Formats: sequence, structure tokens, C-alpha cells
Amino acid sequence: MTERERKFLNVGSYHFARTPTEIHTFLGSCVSVCLFDPVHRYGAMNHILLPGIGGPLSDTKSARFGVNAMELLLREFARLGIASRSLMAKVFGGAVGLNGLNDLFKVAENNVAFVYEFLKIEGIPVIVSDTGGHHVRAIHLYSDTFEVFVKKTSLAAKYVERKESSFSKTIAETVEKAENRYILF
Repeated sequence: MTERERKFLNVGSYHFARTPTEIHTFLGSCVSVCLFDPVHRYGAMNHILLPGIGGPLSDTKSARFGVNAMELLLREFARLGIASRSLMAKVFGGAVGLNGLNDLFKVAENNVAFVYEFLKIEGIPVIVSDTGGHHVRAIHLYSDTFEVFVKKTSLAAKYVERKESSFSKTIAETVEKAENRYILF
């Protein structure tokens, strides 16, 4: 049995592994993309909170926003001379109905749609996916084999709901502050 390092991904983080690593996270409306280079057996995973790109004040090193999260992963492979078209992808998450933000803005559906479109543009085939539904997912990626173990559960629901609600509140406060600065005519 292969000895593996273990790495947990919080919301808005990512990990690239050149050595055997078990990368794991919990997903609600968030989405994770697992990428794999079959030649070198390098693997990576991100944890995307929101689709698209963050605003002008967002941290470009944060993987909270889809474009940043995907570019950060691809950059890790590119540093080693690995082209995005030689990679394979697996996509997970995007559960609906876990919090009010998702219901209002369709975050889960938009996260999933964003990821598929991004991967299509980059020429990276999605070989497996498990998205949508109403369950929290526990995801475990073995970076060197590209095996992904998924457990749909409600046990982690409180944890994920608390994390997503915290981010939802931050986003709502940011929007409210922005609305208070401007008067619409």
C-alpha cells in the first residue's frame, strides 16, 4: 500500500501534488475539480466557492473564485512543462438547496456550468463527474492514481452549511456596503 500525505482543502484553497497525497474536502454548493497528468502521475484539486472571477478587491491567489482556482491549478502543471490539453478532469459538488444564497443566486448550478465551460475551453476532458443533487459530498482524491472516493452524507452538512453561510453573510455585507456607497438614478 502506498504511503500518502494527507491534505485537507478549506473553501477557496487548492493543492497540487507531485508525491502520493490524499487530498480531501467537503462540498455543498461549492465545486471541486480534480486534475491529473497520467504521464507523470501528478494530481491536484481545488475548492471553488463562486464561479467566474472575483472583483477588483479580491485576492488573485485565492481559489474562492472559479477563474482563479482553475488558473492556479493549471499554472502548477505549466511550471513543470505540462500542457493543459494533456490533463484529465473529474468534477464534484454543486449541491442545491443547502442555503439561501444558493437558492437566490443559483450558486451551485453556476459553479458547475462555469467549470464545464472552462474545462471545455482549455481542452481538458471530464472523464467522471458527480454534481447537483441535495447531498453534501466528502471527496477524497488519491493524487497519484486519480482515484476519487465520494461519500454523499448529511453528517458533514452542518459543517458545510456553517462555512457556506459564513461566506454568504460576508458577500451580502459586501454588497450592502457597495450599495450604500452609490445612489442609483
